[in-house]
Amino acid sequence: MFMTQYRTDALENDQYYHIFSRSIAKYVIFNDAEDYSRFMEIADLYRHTKFYYQYSKFKRLSPIIQAKSLPKSIQTMMCTLRPLHFV
Repeated sequence: MFMTQYRTDALENDQYYHIFSRSIAKYVIFNDAEDYSRFMEIADLYRHTKFYYQYSKFKRLSPIIQAKSLPKSIQTMMCTLRPLHFV
């Protein structure tokens, strides 16, 4: 079954958003470089206005098809990844 994913809340143009999350009970959410890399890939995918792929399927596409298939909606100004949280 093919599921389409959309944001539930629309992002507004010319606005800044501070997005963060912290683990519960100091649980380490980033254990190694692969965890950090996967987070950044998923964060990049969610920058697009619409996407019709699950992350695992999108990752298998060539970079050219990835770039052509998804218009970017937001720009990331800064991202900090720590073992227990991200900002």
